[in-house]
Amino acid sequence: MKVIRRKPDVAYLDRWLWLPKTLLNVGATKSALNFLYTDSYTGSQKILELWRETDTHLLVPRAFWDTGSLACVTVDCRPLTYKHVAFKSKIKLDQRVTILNGVKQFLPTGDLVQQRSIEALNEATGGVLQLSCGRGKSVIALEDIARHNVPALIAADNTNLLEQWKRMVSDFLEVPGGVGIVGDGHFDWRGRGLVLATYQTLASREAEMSEEFRRYFGRAYFDEGHHVNAPTFSRVVDMFYGVRIALTATPERDDGLHIICDLHIGPVLHKDLRQPMKAKFAFFWTGLSLDLTDQHVADSVLDKNKEIHSSKVCTFFGQWRNRMWMIMQHTIDAIQVGRKILVVSNSVDETINLMTMWTRGPTTPLYSDIPIPTAAEVGETLAPLELNNGADDRLKHDITTFWKKQLKGEQVDYLTVNNLMLYWQQYLVHRKINNELTKRQNIFLKQLLTEPSTAGVMTFGVPPEMRQRFLNERDVIFAITKYGKEGLDCEALDTVMVSSLFSGKNGLQQLMGRPTRLKQGKKTPLCLFYVDDVGHCIGMANKLQKHMREWAHEEGGPFAYDYVNYPKLGAWKKLTLQMVLTQ
Repeated sequence: MKVIRRKPDVAYLDRWLWLPKTLLNVGATKSALNFLYTDSYTGSQKILELWRETDTHLLVPRAFWDTGSLACVTVDCRPLTYKHVAFKSKIKLDQRVTILNGVKQFLPTGDLVQQRSIEALNEATGGVLQLSCGRGKSVIALEDIARHNVPALIAADNTNLLEQWKRMVSDFLEVPGGVGIVGDGHFDWRGRGLVLATYQTLASREAEMSEEFRRYFGRAYFDEGHHVNAPTFSRVVDMFYGVRIALTATPERDDGLHIICDLHIGPVLHKDLRQPMKAKFAFFWTGLSLDLTDQHVADSVLDKNKEIHSSKVCTFFGQWRNRMWMIMQHTIDAIQVGRKILVVSNSVDETINLMTMWTRGPTTPLYSDIPIPTAAEVGETLAPLELNNGADDRLKHDITTFWKKQLKGEQVDYLTVNNLMLYWQQYLVHRKINNELTKRQNIFLKQLLTEPSTAGVMTFGVPPEMRQRFLNERDVIFAITKYGKEGLDCEALDTVMVSSLFSGKNGLQQLMGRPTRLKQGKKTPLCLFYVDDVGHCIGMANKLQKHMREWAHEEGGPFAYDYVNYPKLGAWKKLTLQMVLTQ
């Protein structure tokens, strides 16, 4: 490695672009790279600074400025060469596996989307491959890796996706040196031709990553690349010197933070958002409402301002047996007409409860019925105190501040200190109770997974290998939305039932990609949304319908949708769920 002395009138390109301050309005440039966002944990407003500086240079994201237009010399400090890796690809672009006369064959799809994508990636120094789900972003990335013959890293959002990438690599690529893993407790990369990593591990260890690690990879691919726009994961994207490629169907974010990906990685290189198959959509009116005169219901779904809280409603619905039984009956109806079903929910309780009812029967005790332990059961006498949204950190900070004052000999209000210490002890009791509850929940889930069932479940507590086995082998999958909406690859899946509504177009783009992958003999893909007689649920359904009506023609839209079980529709418009399932 050659050490380069940075001259104040020269620009440099490495993981960042170093711009001489003499060429800039430094204040204006910093302002252009400051982005306001809301911290999802504390709810507070923060500023994300996409710049760094030295005495002589302002460091900006690599794609912020075209170096060819700079009024100074630019020195490229990135590695000139990388280790040669002789990958062998088994991929046939724009072809799909088809069974003819009992024999597996590759037949052309009649499309050139994968070939055009490869051509776009081949000459790029970085950018976004924006393809709809099912178009083969993973296959294209592996082919691109094979053609460039340098060490590559693929970053994914969770261990479930990591497991899918392992399977894809095994099916399509021979990797000299083998596949390394950075994530899920592993940090194995040296000498590997290809490394699979999680965003979480890369982000948590970013500060300690060696230059050797950062310079090792000639190409870095960010699966579901819109995740790098999250402030926590944004520190991952500028980690590598090599070419950076984001793979996603939905690069844009409502909060505007997709600018992170744009600036660190580059523009959209190739875009094709047509779905391989066109889904049909239906909205099912449950007729269920919230009785806010019932104190238990009100306490369960209202926030401190006495307003409906969306996530609390999801949790409440996830424990409502009548509503879950309705979904179960619809799932049975779908199976009887030969469909393979994914049921998605934002509630972990609902996901495991549905699996429990399916496996053990509708009247069995549920996951959400596990009683919360008392303070006495965990060996404590103090009442527990729950602290949310960073209140625990603030309390810890206040206690530390008081003791620092005492060490400096400053006057301290010991009554206040004692109260703070009492709150802290109560908070520790709350944590102890939560740990015991988690232990009981883990035992419940572990036992459930050992029992015979025709359904599968996908939550964080289920090992990735088991999630994939469920997906391959079982006709019904109950999944949390995070695992069900992104990166779930199953060609046989044709039906998605959405228990927890959302309103964003990106979420809809991701969701419709789940059942629309091509497969011989597959039924018409269906996305079914459950709409409850609750104001914010109706509002989200209306927004989804608006997206469908306004969907661009070049992206496969607009999309029609049906209303099912809506009481105010004329008799000639009324559809039953059975009619929708068999259309």
